[in-house]
Amino acid sequence: MPESALDRSTIDAVRDDFRARLAAVRTEQDLKAVQDEFLGRKSGRITNLLKGMGAVAAEARREFGALVNTLRARPPRGPTQREALRAPPGRP
Repeated sequence: MPESALDRSTIDAVRDDFRARLAAVRTEQDLKAVQDEFLGRKSGRITNLLKGMGAVAAEARREFGALVNTLRARPPRGPTQREALRAPPGRP
């Protein structure tokens, strides 16, 4: 997909960053910030991927959309909210 910067590697990078940010969550405020950054309705990173689908080649849109929707519906696994909030700072 040379004409488009949006491809599977873009989705993988967002997923990896999402996973890393979730692992660093220690407070409810941290969790809210991560949710807003990735899942925010207006400017979340995953939302922006969906908004950029027009730049994806027509034959790749279906696969790209399915991958992004999967990421949105099932965010990467990190510690559960309770585990993240109970863990002492510096420990995953």
